[in-house]
Amino acid sequence: RLSSSSFKQRLTDSNAASKAIGNTYTASVFFGLASLIDRAGGRGELTPGKKAVVFSYGSGALATMYRLHVREPVQTRFSIDRMAKALSLTERLTSREEVHPSELDHALETRARMHRAGAPYSPVYPTTGRLFPGTYYLNGIDLKWTRTYSRVPLDAKMEPHETSLAPPIVLRLAKRDEVSCPVTGKLEVLSSAQEGHSDLHTEAKKRVACVITGISAGLPRTDGKVFESDNLDRLVRGDQCIAPISGR
Repeated sequence: RLSSSSFKQRLTDSNAASKAIGNTYTASVFFGLASLIDRAGGRGELTPGKKAVVFSYGSGALATMYRLHVREPVQTRFSIDRMAKALSLTERLTSREEVHPSELDHALETRARMHRAGAPYSPVYPTTGRLFPGTYYLNGIDLKWTRTYSRVPLDAKMEPHETSLAPPIVLRLAKRDEVSCPVTGKLEVLSSAQEGHSDLHTEAKKRVACVITGISAGLPRTDGKVFESDNLDRLVRGDQCIAPISGR
């Protein structure tokens, strides 16, 4: 409580972006610096002479701390104000959209299909119309495994949020999968030319299917019954399941 106000004053701006998207692991410390520049720098508070401490904690194995000094820029393009305007981090985070969980299913299934594609490879997901202007993305991989990248033009307009993230071919394959087999684990690559021309019975045999009949949770109990019907309820309640070991 004594340090609460000091903590908020010093770290609220740096932690704002991470609170909005979660842990980015290696990028966390620099994402925090970007958040500080976007917010405090955008308000004109990171003036020459101000200092910022950067601390990176490596899960107990290693830690690094260094101090940054705000100084008068030699070139105007490297000024704090210019950085804040280029980042527009708060604005970008605000413009995010909430999508249905099925979008993640489509993305993971697409990655599974392409996992064993080899070269050449042309990604179909996501469509460039859903990427932020200025985003670099993979264009393709040729037979020599040479990667080529493109960039979304800075003046590009993003597609409306109401449209699906998944390209039409992904949606068609997902619909076909519902008809042929409810649970899939197929890793064979299907191009748009092949899509729609495969025998459903043959395709279904190539899939790894499973049936979930139920779930259970085992917990330590003094009565010796590890799997009881109320175990999940006990986990949710946070019941203590560990008892002292007897000397016998």
